[in-house]
Amino acid sequence: MTNIIRKEHLSDRVLFVDGQNGCGKTLFSSIFASLSRLEVMSYIYELEMICACFFVEKISNDAALALTRMLTDLKLYNLMMGRETNFRPTDLSSVFKHQDVTKYFQRLFQPGDEAVPKRILDERPILNLATHNLLGISEPIFQSLGDRCVFVEVVRHPLYMIRQQRLNMQNLLENVRNFSVNIEYRGRSLPYYTHGWEEDFVNSTTATEKSVRSIYHLTKRTELAKKMLKEKYNAKIITIPFEHFVLNPDPWLKKVCNLLQTEPTENTSTVMFQQNIPRKKVSDGIALAIYQRCGWEPPKENISEKGELLIRRKEFSKELSKEHASLLDQICMRYESTYWELYE
Repeated sequence: MTNIIRKEHLSDRVLFVDGQNGCGKTLFSSIFASLSRLEVMSYIYELEMICACFFVEKISNDAALALTRMLTDLKLYNLMMGRETNFRPTDLSSVFKHQDVTKYFQRLFQPGDEAVPKRILDERPILNLATHNLLGISEPIFQSLGDRCVFVEVVRHPLYMIRQQRLNMQNLLENVRNFSVNIEYRGRSLPYYTHGWEEDFVNSTTATEKSVRSIYHLTKRTELAKKMLKEKYNAKIITIPFEHFVLNPDPWLKKVCNLLQTEPTENTSTVMFQQNIPRKKVSDGIALAIYQRCGWEPPKENISEKGELLIRRKEFSKELSKEHASLLDQICMRYESTYWELYE
């Protein structure tokens, strides 16, 4: 049998900012883009598809590893000469959201192709990739990239993630705009991540119930994967609670900078200010149209952090069976017991 291989590499460091839908990872990616040598935030859906196919055993190990190396290198290669760069002004991954937008216009007119590998060697750029639910199925990435790979896992209280996940369940599952890998189960098309708990997903009748089940199973899978990846690959993984970061970002930024061998720039404080960080209250976000479309609402006045959670719990309980309500309470209690100091 012939194996697929790629031995060479262009990328010196690759940052993955990963988490479940609604965890706030794009906020992190935007801030990290202001660090020295970090590229503008971008997405790499093809790699998510490869890992999903590997997870459901539809692609070989050698193919998954070689394609991971090829795609990350190709992503950087194209970015360095203005190809596949997002100039759409309103997108979160747009170069217009980057503090050094001029750099990306200059690349359009710089020598490309043969000149790019040397420029990468000289400038040592770091890919800044925002991904979805990837860490739990990321073994091909750590196996192929080794110590060049750094994962920042963003976690957040489940009650803050359900609104966006519920909207996704309602609007995207059977939509032509859904480009995630699906699997067939008893004649149904289900998201790949339901592999192993398909019946739980099918038996969840409302979008809110499906969201609760997803948060439970994806969190469980990711926790198991983190333990394995650290033991087997000495994986560089930082788990950052959204709530901790937005209230006190400096300790977390230092950890990320140390792993990436980089540092903040004069633009970092500007981006933090734009994101209202540090903030006095977890829910004091910014009113971007895309966040509002994903379920964000401004916080209620004179309501404590615990009060914000109770408002959401009451909202979601109307759409949950007793079994799912109990499961929601279970995952909330687990999160709060891990990051308890915010909810005293």
